[in-house]
Amino acid sequence: MENKIITLRTPYKLKEYHFTPTKQPNGLNWDFVKPVRIDNDGSSHMILSEQEMNSPESKYFLPEDMDIVVTEGTTFNLNDPLDYNK
Repeated sequence: MENKIITLRTPYKLKEYHFTPTKQPNGLNWDFVKPVRIDNDGSSHMILSEQEMNSPESKYFLPEDMDIVVTEGTTFNLNDPLDYNK
């Protein structure tokens, strides 16, 4: 298996950047990005079908409002499905 690790570097003094999962060029979410429901207390939960909840892949789903924080030296292991989806 090939080692696919990406480490982000920059010559500028950056603290951190915040991203949310991107959309496909046609404007739709990727299959692993799921819509969310906001409760009265402000918490959000992914909306999943029963089939998606029982899928072993469900641990790699990302909520569409996920806050992905990137700083100098952030590493993504593309062999890990969760890091790959981010």
